[in-house]
Amino acid sequence: MSPSLVLCIILFALYTHIAMAAGPRWDHSIRIDDPELTVEVAAQQCHKSLINAPELLEAWCKKAYEMGYWSALVPISLHTGDGTRLVAEAKERLKNKEPGAYTTLAWLYGSGQFVKKDIAKAIALREELLVLDKSFTPN
Repeated sequence: MSPSLVLCIILFALYTHIAMAAGPRWDHSIRIDDPELTVEVAAQQCHKSLINAPELLEAWCKKAYEMGYWSALVPISLHTGDGTRLVAEAKERLKNKEPGAYTTLAWLYGSGQFVKKDIAKAIALREELLVLDKSFTPN
């Protein structure tokens, strides 16, 4: 047996072992049109699709968003490269003092993702959140 064939067999066996140990990365049994679908499951499918099923990302994230999970706009924005809707939604929710809006906008301004980078604004949003929500633990 040639050394390259042995190497291929070893690599295939290793890959198969790792893939089996990791378990299924995408649950094909979950249906987007299931009337019993919960927002939690739709949100999980939305996030998992970013890596495991990008061709289904927009459908799953749209479904999760329609069910009330507005953070589904994050993977959609990362996938499409357009964060316009995410920024607008977060700013609108900031008016209602929703903690998720503070953390999302702080991340966007801190990283310069979809907005002009503004560290001072990111810090101010985090500080505002700390005053608003004493149980919030900054990361």
